[in-house]
Amino acid sequence: MLTEQDIAAIVEHMNADHADALLLYAQAFGGVPEAEHARMLGIEPGSLELEITGPHGRRRVRVTLPEQIAAPGDARRVLVAMVGEARRRLGGSEET
Repeated sequence: MLTEQDIAAIVEHMNADHADALLLYAQAFGGVPEAEHARMLGIEPGSLELEITGPHGRRRVRVTLPEQIAAPGDARRVLVAMVGEARRRLGGSEET
């Protein structure tokens, strides 16, 4: 099970180092292809919450994860796989 510390560390890491991935999640899985910026607000076993900014302002979007996560290692594996899938959906390179 993800602890509060795990969640805080994942959110901090994703916002600091993976803004490009967060934007891909918003565009490909959040139904906001026009998103220009995304920031992670939280992560749960089955979803993540993003705050997105785009031409229509700012809003929150919940993205369903393709599988449940229970530990930081699970989160890393799932989030990395989602980047590849997001790129495929958006017509880009699958490289992470």
